[in-house]
Amino acid sequence: MLLALIIAGMAAKLFWDIQPRYFYLGAAVWLLALGLAAYSVVRYLLGKRVLKVEARMYEELLALRRALRLDDPSALLPR
Repeated sequence: MLLALIIAGMAAKLFWDIQPRYFYLGAAVWLLALGLAAYSVVRYLLGKRVLKVEARMYEELLALRRALRLDDPSALLPR
C-alpha cells in the first residue's frame, strides 16, 4: 500500500509537470498505482480471512494440550 501511495504521488507530479503530449505517461503511472492499491487490498482481505482460520485452529490445539495435560509438568513425571 505504501508503494502504491508513493507511485500515486509520482503520478500526480507527472500530471502537474508534464506537457499534454506526454499525458499517457502520467496515466500509465496512475494505473500502476491503482493496480498496486487494489492488489494490496485483496491481499489484506485474504490474509485477514486466513488469520481467522489459523486462530480457530490454534484454539483447537490449545484445547487438545489442556485435554492431554501437556502443560502440567508434574503429570509428565514418572510415578
